[in-house]
Amino acid sequence: MARYFLTKVTVEPGSLVEVAGTPVLDRHDVLMQALSGIASPESTGVLAEPMLSFGNDKAPATVSWYSSYPGEARKLSDLDDDSRAAALSRLRVRLADLAKGRRDPAFGALVGGALHVLDPDDVRVVGGEPVLLGWGMVPAEANRSDEARSRHFQATMARHLPISQAPPVSAQDERPRHAIEAQTRAPSAGGEGGGGDPPPPPAARRGRGDGWRWIPLGLLLLVTAAALAWLLLPGTRIMPPVTESAILEDEEALQIAREVNATLQSRAEELEAAIAGAVCTPEGDFVLPGDLAPGDLLPPIPERVVAPEQSRQGETAAAMDDPASLLQLIEDRTALVLVDSVDAGLGTGFFVGPDLLLTNDHVVESEGTIYVVNKRLGSPHVARIVRRKGPLETAAADFALLEVEGAGSPYFVIRDSGETLRLQNVIAAGYPGMILETDESFLRLVEGDPAAIPDVAVTEGIVNVEQSFLSSVRAVIHTASISSGNSGGPLVDACGQVVGINTFTRLEERSGRTLNFALASTEIVGFLEDAGVESQRSYEPCVRASQAAPADAEVPGGGI
Repeated sequence: MARYFLTKVTVEPGSLVEVAGTPVLDRHDVLMQALSGIASPESTGVLAEPMLSFGNDKAPATVSWYSSYPGEARKLSDLDDDSRAAALSRLRVRLADLAKGRRDPAFGALVGGALHVLDPDDVRVVGGEPVLLGWGMVPAEANRSDEARSRHFQATMARHLPISQAPPVSAQDERPRHAIEAQTRAPSAGGEGGGGDPPPPPAARRGRGDGWRWIPLGLLLLVTAAALAWLLLPGTRIMPPVTESAILEDEEALQIAREVNATLQSRAEELEAAIAGAVCTPEGDFVLPGDLAPGDLLPPIPERVVAPEQSRQGETAAAMDDPASLLQLIEDRTALVLVDSVDAGLGTGFFVGPDLLLTNDHVVESEGTIYVVNKRLGSPHVARIVRRKGPLETAAADFALLEVEGAGSPYFVIRDSGETLRLQNVIAAGYPGMILETDESFLRLVEGDPAAIPDVAVTEGIVNVEQSFLSSVRAVIHTASISSGNSGGPLVDACGQVVGINTFTRLEERSGRTLNFALASTEIVGFLEDAGVESQRSYEPCVRASQAAPADAEVPGGGI
């Protein structure tokens, strides 16, 4: 996989070239595997590797581009004449090598789609090697018809490729091209103008052993007959029922959905059993069987009730049953992270030490000055990266540890308990971009007013399931809404303890449902330990004071 970050761009709606309904960029691995048999590694390396992040109604889709070559990426137009000529020569040779794959019946359309670019200035040169950005994309207006796409191709890639028309992006588009080329192909050396005998008449040509031309048709008829016979066998269905695996994209998503549904189904059955026989009194009271109160139907309380550690008895203990105190605890420890760069980065972080703030690696992937700010800090503080691990797809982690010199901030306790989080209430805190776009304080902050600091946004939900993915990465899937800008922010329980770091969302297009993913606290603890940071941890579940049993109460099963 390419490892050197080039840039990150926003995808305009309608600009992705699609083959069979799927964006070409989303099939990069298939494209590389297909081209490996016909093109050299240097030729396939000319296509920068994309990391496509699909958007939703709150955030646009983006593409992060990566290269296999280290060094500074420069625009072709910024090079001197000699360097530009050398890079163009390499580009044309390698694109011609790739273009050979466009005639393959299996993946020719995919190659054709990759030979389109968004902008004629999308050629970068890294260490003398040409790298193409924006491939598999065209402006939205050029993606509306074959004629518009062809005009755009003539203005961009036609100057670098030995082909006269825009490459086809479908099998239907490919077949007419071949027919036209066959009809306009030049006669043989013995034909007209070649000095030899003229071509024989059609009847003579048919008599020269052309019977082999019927062989492919005969084979096709045999295969069709065999397939039809199989479909007509008893028990064979032409249209099999749609299965769950056809609805969800992959086995991992299916497993997540099954666990979430099982948890919710179990809880629904418990509640239905609890309210069986309940009545409403004329006074409007809801009376449950067995003298239960509605509050008794809250999620189960862990069997053990343990007082908070001495270090947390003050502010954290007070926050357990006081929403105002809990909000203040979260606000003091959560901060906005801004990266001053060409591709300005924005995200969230939270303090794990007096001068140490944790966020996602992808929040600070752009090169530039990093600023951290919240209302307790009072003004933006410059931060530096002291440890990072990412990206998630290759490193099975997405963390960056920042040092904020002189912050002296209070910091979160990280919950490192083995108790399940399912059905427990959680709060996601951060600075989502959709909210900041209309926040006057944020607008003044980016315009240079250091005292204008936006409020942290919070959303509440429950934990659906705790899931492992990418073989070993532990994640918490929850219903507290997050979006672009929440990345790197804390997911906390009702006691103000961090149970995860919000990292990404996943949209299931057919149902429209969004799953919110936070890397679990065990992942956070492991990263901090590797960095030599002694974080403050809690090894007990969160038990709010109002849920705790009185000291002299009898607990079923013998003791507390």
